[in-house]
Amino acid sequence: MKLIKHILFILFFLVFSAEFIQNEFSLVKAEPLEGAVEKAKKPTLTMDNWFSGMYQDSLIKYNEDNLDLHPFLIRLHNQVGYNLFGEINVNDAEEGKDHYFFEKKYIKAFLGKDFAGEDTINEKVNKLIYIKSELKKRNIDLILVIAPGKPSYYPEYLSSKYDLSKLPRTNYDAYSEALAKNKVDYIDFKKYFLQLKPTVKYPLFTRLGTHWSVSSSVITADSLFDYMEHQHKITLRHYSQTAGDVSSTPRYSDDDIAKPMDLLSPIPSYPMYYPAINFESDTSKTKPDVLIIGDSFMWNWIEIYPFIPAMFNKNSAFWYYNTEVWWPLDPNRKTKQPVGELNFEEQTMHRDFIIIESTESNLVNFGRNFIEQMYALLKNDNSHISTTHG
Repeated sequence: MKLIKHILFILFFLVFSAEFIQNEFSLVKAEPLEGAVEKAKKPTLTMDNWFSGMYQDSLIKYNEDNLDLHPFLIRLHNQVGYNLFGEINVNDAEEGKDHYFFEKKYIKAFLGKDFAGEDTINEKVNKLIYIKSELKKRNIDLILVIAPGKPSYYPEYLSSKYDLSKLPRTNYDAYSEALAKNKVDYIDFKKYFLQLKPTVKYPLFTRLGTHWSVSSSVITADSLFDYMEHQHKITLRHYSQTAGDVSSTPRYSDDDIAKPMDLLSPIPSYPMYYPAINFESDTSKTKPDVLIIGDSFMWNWIEIYPFIPAMFNKNSAFWYYNTEVWWPLDPNRKTKQPVGELNFEEQTMHRDFIIIESTESNLVNFGRNFIEQMYALLKNDNSHISTTHG
């Protein structure tokens, strides 16, 4: 009993003095947390919050969040939770087989649990047919792009709790059939990825991420630019791919689910390829005016490999979910500009290309109201143009 008391006393002393020891000797390298972290701000003392007790509570929270050991303790807590209980501490994500991680919304789409309905999808496809035809008369090419979700590429790694023996109809099934039936051209990267899967040396989706891999974003960019050149009869700026790096440590977005888990011990990955891209300096090549309406699968083309800034002209733009201008950024603004502040007709009718991109999980609301806005504009019914994006 006396030994247990001594052990408890030593543990209590170590915990009590840990922050002092850390401040004096920096024994633990406290890397910043990767997940969504909002540190408490130092409270301002007032008579009201003192007597209500709010100041004391806020000060305790502030001190806890700003301890040197706070990141280490959070990671220790997360590691114990993950190892003992399988907790991953990432919203809307879960672990499948062999440490493959998935976002739940992509699983939902893969299983057809967000099916928009045949009538809704057929109506939207009919609008796309009209939009594509009317824009072509104005020498504007409309390009539709469907990006795959990770569960479609790796269903074998989904949790065994899902019955994959008979999958229901999905938004992807309905759109791909309706577009093909009406002879509407589109780029189907889901189909393309599944064709490439048996032959690629490096994965098109990674174990620890939710988006297509960094290397596969180069493959998709190549395909898109070839398609644009064919559609518009132009020659785009050339670029070359040179020998890059192979690394078993994920970079950029290749661990964008695992990274915010904030663990002490990283989950093992496998070798991934990171190509090097060099853009030619020939200014005689065409740099078209392009508007992209899409989701986070477009980020790699801006933040990692600058395809969008390098290949398109300075007037081009990327509207994230048809709500915010994610590129180009206005240096005079602290926040991204809402699309609703822009003149819709001026922003659309002078383009060379309009690209609507959607991953499988966003097909439930394909285009995020842009299709309806464009249809109304071309029908000269501006009263129906809305800036509500849903």
